[in-house]
Amino acid sequence: MARCTQGWLLRGFGYLLYVLLAAALLLWLLFPREAIQRLLAGYLNSSSPTLQWRVGSVTLHAPLRLTMEAIEGYGKEGERTPLIRVDSLVLWPEWMASLTARAPRLGYGMRIGKGRVDGSIRADGGLEQLVLQGTVRELQLADWPLLALRLGRDVKGMLGASFTGTVAANTGQIGQVEARVRIENGQMALKRPILSHGVLPFSALSMTVRGDGARVHVQEGTAESGLFRCRFSGTLELNEDLAAAQLAIRGSLQPEAGFFKGVKSGIALQAFRAKLQDAPLPFRLSGELADPGIHFEEFSLLVQTLEKELR
Repeated sequence: MARCTQGWLLRGFGYLLYVLLAAALLLWLLFPREAIQRLLAGYLNSSSPTLQWRVGSVTLHAPLRLTMEAIEGYGKEGERTPLIRVDSLVLWPEWMASLTARAPRLGYGMRIGKGRVDGSIRADGGLEQLVLQGTVRELQLADWPLLALRLGRDVKGMLGASFTGTVAANTGQIGQVEARVRIENGQMALKRPILSHGVLPFSALSMTVRGDGARVHVQEGTAESGLFRCRFSGTLELNEDLAAAQLAIRGSLQPEAGFFKGVKSGIALQAFRAKLQDAPLPFRLSGELADPGIHFEEFSLLVQTLEKELR
């Protein structure tokens, strides 16, 4: 009797395994690659209409890992160099987390150049809203030419971040977002030089950002450079055109010796240094993100005098 039962169980298990393998093979053979490519490209085009999106390939791997490669956004039809490129995006179901949260949950991994973005996506509110969380590691800003194009200046650095946020599933509209951001070994070109500095290099820049699709609050901002050390905070009023976003940042800056490189040691510089002994150099950034104005508050006249001496 025991042998009969054991044989029946083995035959049943073998039959179940055969059915699962056959179903997996059928799913792989009938997998609608081209349809998913078109669907993804269409979604990206509708949520980001200023770019023309292409998806290089879509493949399904066991167990249920969906891989999309060469996701590229172009500024104009026919351009050869993409403004945004995601080398690969992998999605997979997180079964245990889905059961615990009682909502569908996916894990994801994204490769952009030498950088990575990893995290999870959870459906919320009857699939109307997506809740995202993740980390960014070693993402080179130079790998996203779109950023330099929108800002009208070169921006370099290695980005790292941890973030949480919500996105509308049907439109891609951003909801609440919170992130801790750090950029290392960076530099930003200036449209209007400050004391003959046309580029501001920095070894580290960090900040906390909180907001939604309309306004972002910048808090706990710090930056370290061979030219200065500074603290800052403020707001960014977002716009469909990133360059037109309105910036309102205030902070204080402690110049290093290199900040005054090339400035003659005259009365104006002596007065500047004497004033710095009482308080750090205050500054205010305002205007469009692509071309903000900078004001040094009560130091403004002294800065203007030093700049005249450099001409």
